[in-house]
Amino acid sequence: MKDSCALIYSSRFSGFSYGEEHPFKVLRYRLTYDLIRELGLLAPPEARVV
Repeated sequence: MKDSCALIYSSRFSGFSYGEEHPFKVLRYRLTYDLIRELGLLAPPEARVV
């Protein structure tokens, strides 16, 4: 059995906010995605962005 995973990402996420009091800031998600992309972790053919 082959394991698989996918990164769910959309630039539209940056238009959403959970509110000022919520610890998750959408900017962190975008910065993490940018870092993953810059490190080439999305380059392998089995890597998927959904």
